[in-house]
Amino acid sequence: MRLHIRNMLPFLLVALALCGGMAAQVGGPEARTPDLQVTSWTGRLVDADCMAAKPSEPCDAFAGTASFGLVTSTGASYKLDSKGNQLAKDIMKDYKKQGAVQVNVTGKVDGDTLVVETLNIPE
Repeated sequence: MRLHIRNMLPFLLVALALCGGMAAQVGGPEARTPDLQVTSWTGRLVDADCMAAKPSEPCDAFAGTASFGLVTSTGASYKLDSKGNQLAKDIMKDYKKQGAVQVNVTGKVDGDTLVVETLNIPE
């Protein structure tokens, strides 16, 4: 019997090493960290608080909006991070047209939030 276990020991060690590595990949914090890649979106600014409370309403942003979001041209919706909120407030301060505010955004998705790099009105 000892000879059989001795012959199997290298295979068992390799199997345990592989299982341990897979467990670290699945359960470790690295697996939950998003791969943030810069992307661009076009969509309309919305009031994020309104969208959270009334998802079926249009919730267009206005000068008094405190927390902004973006509804993309494909219908996806995101909250804006603090930089995005400040950029949106700056746009709304000077925006004179009525209705939805269309914007271009570049940034990264982190869960349901856009980590904004740029936010501007299309020309």
